[in-house]
Amino acid sequence: MAIATVNPSTGETVKVFEALTDEAIDSKLTLAQQAFEQHRHTSFAQRAEWLHQAAQLLVDEKEHFGKIMTLEMGKPIAAAIAEVEKSASLVAPPAPRRSAAGCYRPGFAPAS
Repeated sequence: MAIATVNPSTGETVKVFEALTDEAIDSKLTLAQQAFEQHRHTSFAQRAEWLHQAAQLLVDEKEHFGKIMTLEMGKPIAAAIAEVEKSASLVAPPAPRRSAAGCYRPGFAPAS
């Protein structure tokens, strides 16, 4: 059974994908399990670095991803780009900063 991406604004079929077979799904699940076993002991510092890289990619390519969202969901381009930016901020929020009392608080910016 084919799966179609349809532009909701025009009704145009953008792309058609073939559904995966049971064997293909099993293969992908096996690969996912192998990746988990390989990365499960990755340090939090490394994971944080990867998340920051992913967030930066979203920011750098926000217009590209926004166009895809517009095409696939009919979302206005400005709203789509704003959603990509929001997603980037959720993937890797700003590093916590130290308050005047020495405590770390997310997003705290000391007064200048």
